[in-house]
Amino acid sequence: QERKGVVSGHLQVTGPTGFGRRYIAPLVAEFHKQHPQASISLNLSDNPIRLKPDAWDIVIHIGELHSQPYQMAILAPNERILCASPDYISRRGAPNSPAELTSHDCLALRENDEDVTLWRFAQPGGKSEAVRIPDGVTCNDGDVIRDWALAGLGIILRSEWDVADDLASGHLMRLLPAWTTPQVPVVALLGPRHNRTARTRYFLEILRHAFSPAPWRRALT
Repeated sequence: QERKGVVSGHLQVTGPTGFGRRYIAPLVAEFHKQHPQASISLNLSDNPIRLKPDAWDIVIHIGELHSQPYQMAILAPNERILCASPDYISRRGAPNSPAELTSHDCLALRENDEDVTLWRFAQPGGKSEAVRIPDGVTCNDGDVIRDWALAGLGIILRSEWDVADDLASGHLMRLLPAWTTPQVPVVALLGPRHNRTARTRYFLEILRHAFSPAPWRRALT
């Protein structure tokens, strides 16, 4: 079938729940329309990289990535942005430095086995600072964390893909804009090249096209 130019067989894609629901699910539908002879399944998980290798062909990953044996294709840039609602800022004020976060209500997202209460910041001049935020309110669902921030419950450090629209509309406001956080690009993890099928390559091309440029960057321009 591949020699005839027909994409067939079963493709298994996995990714993080919130990002997968918003950005990957529509691409799975597009792939199915373009290649109806191939079947495809999408598995959304809080920690997709921990799934057994035989459970996927492509893993979409965002966040810290420790040593792993898979080939990585960078799909789109993504940074984490410190932000809060105007209501929270009017009540509690805005921090002037990372150290002041220890006296604020901070909301942490538990994901990918990361140390979610240690927030790291840097300035262009090379100064860096790590802050251990109070272990107050946490959740493993990014949508819940964002909704809590929108409701004025506290400060969040979230990926720009998740908060770009709220920043553009003014529902969330960026804090400490002179400080940056470690980049966490959107990547695709792939198995060994010699085992890669045509359906995997075609879906990877759909991903690259969809995220070039990153759709969330358009909201912030």
